[in-house]
Amino acid sequence: TATAFSGDGSALTNVSGGKILQVKQGALNGTFSTNSTSFVNIGLSEGITPSATDSKILVLVNLNVGSDNNGNRINIRLVRTSNDNILVGTGSGNRQPASAQVASSNGENIANVHLSHLDSPSTTSAITYQVQCKVQSSSGSAHFGKSGADTNNDFECRVPQRIILMEVSA
Repeated sequence: TATAFSGDGSALTNVSGGKILQVKQGALNGTFSTNSTSFVNIGLSEGITPSATDSKILVLVNLNVGSDNNGNRINIRLVRTSNDNILVGTGSGNRQPASAQVASSNGENIANVHLSHLDSPSTTSAITYQVQCKVQSSSGSAHFGKSGADTNNDFECRVPQRIILMEVSA
């Protein structure tokens, strides 16, 4: 039984899997807005090269999303490398598969959205994880890092987006 720990954990022995092998972080510190009704990249992405084909990648995403004051829905999805949807619900009828959906009838609101996924990419090639979004109607916009109203006053915020990737040994 361990009573103390010092170091980075790389020399641990007799541990069967679950070690964190590497950690990467991507950031969108500015803002991104779109009125696209097709999925577009929001500018938040990060790459990683797994050290083994049986490694898993734990993906953690924190988003701050504003919408125009019209209730326009915003669909968000997490994708790997190109358009591999890795965290989506099952579509049914006309319902779209997505990782999250945000809607607000108040342009002053910013919704905080968390996404998490344990991925099994089965590769040792470089892969990129990114966030995409689209809006229900091009008459409204999705805003990442700010509210829909984005009023110029001392209580309006600009907030960051983050994606964290952790390679976990098998």
